[in-house]
Amino acid sequence: FQRGIDIPFYWHIPRSGGGTVNDVLGSCLKLTLAADAGASEGHGHEDSLKKVTFARSVTYVNVDTSTHQGIERAKKLNLASSGLVDVVISPLLHDASSLFTSTRRGRMFTIIRHPVERAASLFYFIQDTQWKQPITKK
Repeated sequence: FQRGIDIPFYWHIPRSGGGTVNDVLGSCLKLTLAADAGASEGHGHEDSLKKVTFARSVTYVNVDTSTHQGIERAKKLNLASSGLVDVVISPLLHDASSLFTSTRRGRMFTIIRHPVERAASLFYFIQDTQWKQPITKK
């Protein structure tokens, strides 16, 4: 890793500790993240890149790197060469790799969870969230 040349890229595999990684990078290490939260509260439609700060004092760049459209917008706004981002977070490995350039390279890292544990976690997560949804009458 070479500071100023390489940009850490966290490939977020769902149900594999991504929330914890996001908290450590943003809240503990105070790094500026490019992730889905950066586009919330209407910031995903602005004409230029800027840093935005939300709850728990986590700073994001105003892009959404969790969607194809958000990655295209980040690419058009030259996210990698902007100097605003410390870490890019995305579940879209191939699309997000297009954000980086020969002078601002991505250095990927991820957390891999056992597939059975991941499936069980997803099962219980869906079971819990569906239980809490209000019942609608037809």
